[in-house]
Amino acid sequence: MQDRPKLIRLHVMTVGMQQENFVGIQAKQTQGITYQSIRQWVDAGKATVLDVHCATCRTGERVTLECIREMIYPSDYAPPGSLPDDEGPYEKKLEEVHKVVPIRPMVNNIFETRNLGVTLEMEPTYGETGLVDLRIAPELVDQVGFSEWVKFKDEWGQADRKFPTFLTHRVNTGSTLVNGRFSLVTTFTGKKGNGDLDPSRKILLFVMPEVIKLPDPM
Repeated sequence: MQDRPKLIRLHVMTVGMQQENFVGIQAKQTQGITYQSIRQWVDAGKATVLDVHCATCRTGERVTLECIREMIYPSDYAPPGSLPDDEGPYEKKLEEVHKVVPIRPMVNNIFETRNLGVTLEMEPTYGETGLVDLRIAPELVDQVGFSEWVKFKDEWGQADRKFPTFLTHRVNTGSTLVNGRFSLVTTFTGKKGNGDLDPSRKILLFVMPEVIKLPDPM
C-alpha cells in the first residue's frame, strides 16, 4: 500500500528575557541553550513567554500563518496646486466645482499597507531518520511611532505630515530539528517602551516539530 503523506505540526514559541540572564545560561550550557533551561527561568519568573503559535501541514509543503493588523497609511503626496493626472491649478478646479478657494497644500495620492504583528512562513520536510528539515521565515512587525516630514498649519488647524515608523524582527533560515523537541532557532534584540531597540533584552524563538501519524482508514 502506498505510504500516506505525513502531517507535521509546528509549535512556535517566543520568549523574552534579560540579555545578562541569556548570556549566563549560555556559559553554563555545554551543548547550547535548551528549552528545558529556558523553561526553568520562565517558571522562576525571570523570563516571559511572549507568544505561542501552532500550524499543521503536510511534509514538503509550505504553511503561512498570520496574526496581523493591517495599517494603511499615505506614503506620498501630490505637490500643492495640482491634481494627479489632471491639468490646471487645483485651486481653479475646486473653485469651478465647489466655489471654494481654501485647500490643503498637499493631497494624499499614494497609500501603502503594512502588516503589523506576526507572520510565519514555514516549510518542514520529514526525513527517514526521524529528523525534520525546516525552512522558516518569521517576521515580527510593530508600529512604534511617527517621523515628522513637514510641520505646518492651514485654515483647518494643525496639518503636519508624518510617516509611521516600524520596528521589524526578521530572519530567513533553515534548521534540522528533532521530532517532539523544542530547539532554539534564532534570537532577536528586544525593544524598549518607546519602540527603540533594547540591547539589554533578548527575544528567543523556539520551534518544535511534531510528526503526526494518521490512523489506518476504515
